[in-house]
Amino acid sequence: MKGKKRDMQRSKAYAAERLCLGITSQPMMRFMDLSIWLRGIGKKYNVDVFVKDGRGRRKPSCGWYPTSRGIEAIIKIPRFARNKIIAMHELAHAIARDDPIHGRKWANTFLMLVKKHVGYHEWAVLRSCMKGCRVKWITHNAPKSQVLRKEEGGLVWE
Repeated sequence: MKGKKRDMQRSKAYAAERLCLGITSQPMMRFMDLSIWLRGIGKKYNVDVFVKDGRGRRKPSCGWYPTSRGIEAIIKIPRFARNKIIAMHELAHAIARDDPIHGRKWANTFLMLVKKHVGYHEWAVLRSCMKGCRVKWITHNAPKSQVLRKEEGGLVWE
């Protein structure tokens, strides 16, 4: 079978995120504030992030594009989606770019970003929503070859 692997957890991940957003009260952020905040977090993980306002888009997205400075992640966030949890969802795609898109590595990265940069309460709610929706992520019992480790050059999957 050629092409990309099927994104098996996509509907589960979005269902968990919708549940979490319904439980937590995440304020909307101004575009400039969100852009500066995401770029700062991206730099901590050695990911060049460029944030666009997402005009005319129905959904937020993250993609990798060649630029004059090399390859960077471009995150497009429309007005209705400008809160920290959705921003962390898109940044997790930029950090854990692998197939499948909403796989275990992405889910683990998403949880880690929410815990470190949004808050413990939101992380606990998101984690329980992900459990309830049966989203799989890498646990501490995972083999060492699947653990995310921070190095000098950024995050590395062992």
